[in-house]
Amino acid sequence: KLEEVSGIPLIPQLVLTGRNGSGHVLFEASNLEPATTYLLKRGTDLQSFPDTVGSSITGVSTLPLSDTAPPPGNAFYRLEAQ
Repeated sequence: KLEEVSGIPLIPQLVLTGRNGSGHVLFEASNLEPATTYLLKRGTDLQSFPDTVGSSITGVSTLPLSDTAPPPGNAFYRLEAQ
């Protein structure tokens, strides 16, 4: 299990780091539990996140991620533990 800070478990984080020259949306996922599988999910509203971006994530505590085909307009992202 990941180290705890002052007895509080670390919470997985997804941070937007920018866009590259190809228009890909770039993220950094951190505080992941290596034994847990995560999915990067995307939606165009805050009601549902139907799109899975990329493949599942397992076995790491930190990972750079990207959305290589973001939709036009707004998009919202979250990490889902499986």
